[in-house]
Amino acid sequence: RGNLAAERMASIKAQQEAFAKKGKKPAVEEKENEEEGSGVKAVANKFGQTVKPKSAVQKRREEFERKQKEEAMKTDPKAFQQVSWQTGHNYGKYNKSVKDSRGVAPKKSLSDLP
Repeated sequence: RGNLAAERMASIKAQQEAFAKKGKKPAVEEKENEEEGSGVKAVANKFGQTVKPKSAVQKRREEFERKQKEEAMKTDPKAFQQVSWQTGHNYGKYNKSVKDSRGVAPKKSLSDLP
């Protein structure tokens, strides 16, 4: 009974290895690349994991987060402030002047109201 189980396990393992090798290049090229070891990925592997390329979902999420930050900056009034420091009348005294870089807000009339 033990011999039958061992043969069955060996055949399953052989099938798994054959399935894993499907669609791969021949093993000769892989050995040449491993021996080379001068590539950036080979060096990075010695120090830890290599950087994986980002998936489409990750790229879309980063793009969405970047757009959200840009929109938040557009509505933030401090992002448009221009600050200048001028020396005052006494030594060590400074005057701070803050100006909005967008300029003066346009005047609104009654027709602009909803």
